Amino acid sequence: MNRIKQNMLALLIILGVVLFFLVFSRARTSAIVQLSEISKDSIVVINSLGEKTMVRVPSKIDTSTLNEQTYYLVSYSSSFFQRNRFDKIEKSH
Repeated sequence: MNRIKQNMLALLIILGVVLFFLVFSRARTSAIVQLSEISKDSIVVINSLGEKTMVRVPSKIDTSTLNEQTYYLVSYSSSFFQRNRFDKIEKSH
């Protein structure tokens, strides 16, 4: 009986660690992209392979100055439970 409790405790600890990394780990992506759809709260970007990604825009970024015909260097982060979110965007030279 004591052995079963130890195994259950070990399993719960491992499960807790895995869930912690799923929730709090963030992947960061940086790429030169072209913008496809621009709205006030989200932008669809197209990378060099033609893949489209929708990225949520924080309120500190003014999307009215962005142009769909221009290439931008973007940096955005994502996690398992959250949508992609812009960290930085600047015009590519």
